[in-house]
Amino acid sequence: MKTSSRRPAPISSELRTLLLWLGPLAFLALFYFLPLGSIFDLSLQRGGEGSIGELVNTLLSAPILSILGFTFGQALLSTLLTLVIIPAVYEIWKRWEMRRAWQHTER
Repeated sequence: MKTSSRRPAPISSELRTLLLWLGPLAFLALFYFLPLGSIFDLSLQRGGEGSIGELVNTLLSAPILSILGFTFGQALLSTLLTLVIIPAVYEIWKRWEMRRAWQHTER
């Protein structure tokens, strides 16, 4: 018997894009936002009333400010390295390579 080989209807571009994003979004929800929400919930429950004043006092305490200062310092250093130092080193290396190439062609 002859079987008909029917192709399934094509998926629209929007649906395909949505399906491709579902995996990474589910991963983030499960392994990032769910634990983060649990940590926030636990932290606010320990604070008693959960007043904003207590939260501000906690964020402005010396240990937290030290951690935040270190974190922002690392972010600034990483940004400077990425945007300033690496392109400068690349330019120097590129010019050095060009000089070497010209020296080989003059011989």
